[in-house]
Amino acid sequence: EQLESFTITEVEDSNAQVEFTMHAISPGVVLSLCKQIYEKAPKAYLVHIKGYEWELEFEKGLTEKAEENLKETLEFIQGKMAEIVKGSFKL
Repeated sequence: EQLESFTITEVEDSNAQVEFTMHAISPGVVLSLCKQIYEKAPKAYLVHIKGYEWELEFEKGLTEKAEENLKETLEFIQGKMAEIVKGSFKL
């Protein structure tokens, strides 16, 4: 998957069969459950941030470029949140 520094995609609900023995469920299934249980369908988004190294050496932390991508992503989200407060949000 080719990402720029980050992308944001809207989550759509899923009609997948939910089994309560599942270890993990998709965000779409979570939205579907929300609709079934609470009769609400909130907007939801996935944030995909580009990473570069995948070794399980947590003490190293993120690479410099991944840190930059995270910072850029957070700045974008903060800007969008400010737009929400002003009432002019568009993704």
